Amino acid sequence: METFELLEKKISQLVGLVTQLKEENKVLAKENASLQKKLGALERDVLEGNESIEILTSEQEKAKGLITDLIKNIDRMVEGSTQL
Repeated sequence: METFELLEKKISQLVGLVTQLKEENKVLAKENASLQKKLGALERDVLEGNESIEILTSEQEKAKGLITDLIKNIDRMVEGSTQL
């Protein structure tokens, strides 16, 4: 009889452990879903940031080109005025 009582106690403990693990699993599943959502938002933000960087880099290159052209034109004007 003592063996059955021990078995019943162990089964009861096992059922308690399984119940606890199921609850923990629910909590972790919710946390995982939340983190997945945050990760998706961060990935979108990174992509938007990369696009912005590409646009700014392109604009910077255009500005450098315009400034270079402006300097050349000023140099030509200065050279032209000194030749008069």
